Amino acid sequence: SYCTHMRVGSATLAAAYAMATMKTSSMHWFRKGIRLHDNPALLAALDIARKSSSSVYPVYILDGDCYQLLHCSALRANFLVECLADLDRSLRERGSRLYVASGDPVAVLPELWTKFGVTHMTHEGDETGEPYAKERDNKVRALAKEKGVDVRVFNSETLHPLGRYVSKVGNDIEKVPGTMSAFQGLFSKLGAVAAPKPAPRKEDFPLDQDHAQ
Repeated sequence: SYCTHMRVGSATLAAAYAMATMKTSSMHWFRKGIRLHDNPALLAALDIARKSSSSVYPVYILDGDCYQLLHCSALRANFLVECLADLDRSLRERGSRLYVASGDPVAVLPELWTKFGVTHMTHEGDETGEPYAKERDNKVRALAKEKGVDVRVFNSETLHPLGRYVSKVGNDIEKVPGTMSAFQGLFSKLGAVAAPKPAPRKEDFPLDQDHAQ
């Protein structure tokens, strides 16, 4: 109805106005790539912060329903904790820190966006096609759009984005080689692998950000 369109239109305009007047603040959501080096999504979040003289929040969410943790052994869980501790140390050496939360990212992320005043979020894309990850990411994107958060996704999980392998064989996933020698032949047709991105330096992080939150 006309009234419904008016309400939706007003809400959209209000969100756009709030976005335009809100101070920029970026978040990088660490997922599988728990590293500083060769992390284009993290570099993008830092670039947003640098250009807007604003804050950046590195975040990791312990999601017990994701397939990496759902059937996780004690040794693997301990390794994850060690990786997160090492990442936090590396961030603190650069004047930042890792913010760790637990729960469903669909519920946790909007709370963090509000808490930190986040306007932009970056993360590594999930190219596995795993159903839980696809549903989670779709819900997160929908919530981000509703709340005016600009989400930017970077595929850096593999040497070449997985979609390039499929497109090279006519967009028929059944034609992707199943043997190593045949796959190497396909791999050689994709061109040179992009050089790894260097880890950000201390001066790449906001110098006066308060991390006591």
